[in-house]
Amino acid sequence: MTWPTKKLGEIADFISGNQNINKGRAISDGKYPAYSASGQDIFLDTYENEGSAIIISWIGARCGKCFLADGKWTAIANTQILKIKNKNQCDYKYLFYFLNDEKKWPRIGGAQPYISKNGAKKIEIPLPPLEIQKRIVARVEKLFEKIDKAKELRQKAQEQTAEILQSASREIFSKAEKKWRVVKVLDISEKQPQYGYTESAKESVVGPKFLRITDIQNGKVDWEKVPYCKCGAKDFGKYKLERGDILFARTGATTGKTYLIRKCPNKTVFASYLIRLRADKEKIIPEYLYGFFQSPQYWQQILPYGGAQPNMNARKLSQIKFPLPPLPEQKKIVAYLDNLREKVSKLKQIQEEQLRDLVELKKSILDRAFSGKSINEKK
Repeated sequence: MTWPTKKLGEIADFISGNQNINKGRAISDGKYPAYSASGQDIFLDTYENEGSAIIISWIGARCGKCFLADGKWTAIANTQILKIKNKNQCDYKYLFYFLNDEKKWPRIGGAQPYISKNGAKKIEIPLPPLEIQKRIVARVEKLFEKIDKAKELRQKAQEQTAEILQSASREIFSKAEKKWRVVKVLDISEKQPQYGYTESAKESVVGPKFLRITDIQNGKVDWEKVPYCKCGAKDFGKYKLERGDILFARTGATTGKTYLIRKCPNKTVFASYLIRLRADKEKIIPEYLYGFFQSPQYWQQILPYGGAQPNMNARKLSQIKFPLPPLPEQKKIVAYLDNLREKVSKLKQIQEEQLRDLVELKKSILDRAFSGKSINEKK
């Protein structure tokens, strides 16, 4: 079915959000919601608008994202307000669902994109009779409710999956503590834990690769993106990374997190916000030690009382205690944890794909709804 269309500028008035109000005006106990380019993320003690409207993120990376407002509210800097001219012609929710797709909005600019108002006014809106618009909204929301429930279940499954490794390592190292002697990190270190090299990162090849905290994301390193640094022969010998080295973040949001060097470019040094631990391989397998550093027992030793942000330094690292089984037992534990980690990784990948599929399903439902095709609630 093909419906008649009208340009957005014919259907709604464009009103700029209050450019004199930014997020700095937010009040923690404010009574009225306010919308920024990020959505409804602050509250104010006064309001400027009342009733229904569509708020558009007008400037920034997510420009074109839409938010449905109702009641008493304010739109602040970097937003536009859409007010429908004739409510007997167009339903707010219908228009919101149609417009809430960033790809539909004409963007201008590069580093700081924004929406072209002239272009936005020319967006063609399919406009069936109001009764059909409301029927479409009802069907879409019923299907979205089912999708959101499915999404919630999958997110809970993700949380449970994330707990699998923690639970397994907690059990393994709890048993190990009872069976074998407990030692300090310093007891099995080839040398004292070491702070990294202080230098500026360079994109050009001026020396060895220069691994920083920010290069370690979700336990992985994209070595192609790791920058370089100037480094003389003496310093290179001191800070060169080798297979089996374990790195610790000592500051910032990732403090306490670790990364095991399994392989890296031959010429690589590590930056000053990292601590390097090099284990004595005659006493311990680096992979076993790294496994312990993923366990709850490790985090309990570096987290301050009260659950504040962990803190880490070379001295504290050297005093961390852990169970030290014989090398053959270490190999068994490493093999078990590696196998479990691989299974968990595959499970996470499947769960992430399922969540992406649910997002795409919503898009598919909207595409069918606004093209005049039926949307089957049973699917």
